[in-house]
Amino acid sequence: MSQNYQIVERRKDNISSIEPLISAMRTISLSQWRMALNRQTELDAFLNELKITSDILNTSAGNVYAQDMEINHDILIILGSNRGLCGNFNKRLRHFIQAEEIDQRSYNRIYLVGKQLPALYKNIEHWTTIDLSFPDFTAIPSASSLFSLDTPNTLAGSSVTVAYNAYLGASRFDAAKQQIYPLQPSNRLESQSAYLKAIIDTDAHNIRKTIEFMQFNSHLQACLYSSMASEHSSRFALMENADQNIENLITELEIILQDYRKGKITTETQELAVSSGLLKTD
Repeated sequence: MSQNYQIVERRKDNISSIEPLISAMRTISLSQWRMALNRQTELDAFLNELKITSDILNTSAGNVYAQDMEINHDILIILGSNRGLCGNFNKRLRHFIQAEEIDQRSYNRIYLVGKQLPALYKNIEHWTTIDLSFPDFTAIPSASSLFSLDTPNTLAGSSVTVAYNAYLGASRFDAAKQQIYPLQPSNRLESQSAYLKAIIDTDAHNIRKTIEFMQFNSHLQACLYSSMASEHSSRFALMENADQNIENLITELEIILQDYRKGKITTETQELAVSSGLLKTD
């Protein structure tokens, strides 16, 4: 019985030592999750302004710079995670890629972003990929440089598609595929009709290239922030459940230890009563 008590007590101590780590991971995930959502909200407003500018430019400039861009370089970017402990976050992406029947031969370059992704694709699809770490939060604004697409000239002639886990809500996400360059032109200009007669005092083609690059870079950032929010919200939910399970388990072990102590005290009291003649043994 004493040995069992020591095992239970040691187990309780080991579990208690894990609780601060789980709590710290939960706090970090919550912080990253909220920061990603806040930045994504800011990006949505900026993307809307870029879209208005692009629509006005297309309408005002007419055919002055309009030309069909020849696509000769198709790029696929798959966004995963650097760490685990986020449910089926990375596996869902691989299943999505397989379900969509995305063929590596359709792309000139394939980027696997996240340290957890290469292991899922190695020896399965036999894809020739470029493996990258998922950028830190502070590095996301300059993430286009990771893919050597950090200027309008390096982006020209490319088609860029991103596969990622799109954020749907707290610990809710779904794998999605989005072409972020070139974007499909918009036909909705009702709310911007007052600006349709804007005067363009410089080369419209250069302005268009700059706006398109800004849109590409912003959409890429939006995908990264959405993926980050999905990952950390999922990890937060898992850490929250783990923390609750630890608390419940510690409570159960404390009850077992208390029962043992009560039993030991009762036994010792009875032995003292017997030795003092207050109780008779059978």
